[in-house]
Amino acid sequence: MTEHKVKEEEIGVITPYRRQVQKIRGRLEQRGITGVMVGTTEEFQGQERRIIILSTVRSTPKYLNIDSQYRLGFLADSKRFNVAITRAQALLIVVGNPHILSQDRDWRKLLDYARTLGCYTGCVYPEQTEEEVGQVESRLTKLMMDQTDIERVEEMGWSADY
Repeated sequence: MTEHKVKEEEIGVITPYRRQVQKIRGRLEQRGITGVMVGTTEEFQGQERRIIILSTVRSTPKYLNIDSQYRLGFLADSKRFNVAITRAQALLIVVGNPHILSQDRDWRKLLDYARTLGCYTGCVYPEQTEEEVGQVESRLTKLMMDQTDIERVEEMGWSADY
């Protein structure tokens, strides 16, 4: 961090899940890094950092219906998306699966914009038309959980941060 004149206090890590916040904080502390702020989107409301690392977490579609049902994560929640991507003053680094993120219109627009600027890096970006995205959204809607699934998830202690 010192070779680029970035102070720990200028870096923030945003993730939508409290458990991941705890894990990231613990890993940073193990390495003696205590100045980096790590928190959920709600914890960053009204705050900015020079550099934001945004962990979108989900890498497999199997959790999408849980996230959608309980409004967890960043997908299908424009407010959380907006807060998360506007906390960086100079550099926003998004860590995530573009195949999952591009299923959401807001994320797809951000990914397309990053590609236009030449700052997208990672796996091959999925090219999708509006019609294809609509078809994926329709399939995801059909995956909505039934009451048994909801009760099982609630028993596990999963709930939204709201």
